[in-house]
Amino acid sequence: LQKQKNRFTQIEEKIAQLNTRKDTLEAALATPDVYNDKTKFLETEKSYQGTLTELEKTNKEYETVFEKLMELE
Repeated sequence: LQKQKNRFTQIEEKIAQLNTRKDTLEAALATPDVYNDKTKFLETEKSYQGTLTELEKTNKEYETVFEKLMELE
């Protein structure tokens, strides 16, 4: 049970970090500096898409661990 709680906490922290990163990248994509520089824009867009993918994967893991935790309690 304790192992699952620790994992749950780690996943929550990772989701928070990924959301912060996503927000930062969204803000960067909206700036003229990035928007007007094709190379910067493509790099930032790639990072943004990677972050979205990782966030989706982490959310699925979160749900799985949450269900296991509920079963154990």
